[in-house]
Amino acid sequence: MPGGASPAGPPPAAVGSGFSSAGTAPSKAAASAGAGKDAPAATLATVAPAAANAAGPAGTAAAAADVKGVLHVKAAEDSWVEVRQADGSALHNGLVKGGATLELKGNPPYRVVVGNASNVALSFEGKTQDLTPHIRANNIARLQLR
Repeated sequence: MPGGASPAGPPPAAVGSGFSSAGTAPSKAAASAGAGKDAPAATLATVAPAAANAAGPAGTAAAAADVKGVLHVKAAEDSWVEVRQADGSALHNGLVKGGATLELKGNPPYRVVVGNASNVALSFEGKTQDLTPHIRANNIARLQLR
């Protein structure tokens, strides 16, 4: 950094490692979510909110840019999750085990289908999404995130 100042927060190698708040390693889906040809190289390099706030206004702007298109899915119980990005390709289509957290990044808007929706928490671009109004028969939620 200019002037020999040290960066705020953990060193880059530590950012994103062990990201799951449930204490589990990131799932294959989280690790492979950015494996597409147009995906950025560092999809798990998300700064923790405390580190973003400590960095001041410049860090806040950088953190806001880091969450663009980021979707977090946290399942309290086993749940089916399908997320399709703007071009219709799937970012994730499968089971999310109870206690697991996915971090997906692609090109919004996203079309999302969640089975066992009452046991899933979604956060899109840093904002919690309430699934309750989208839950229909058999505890399935369908929604679009823009």
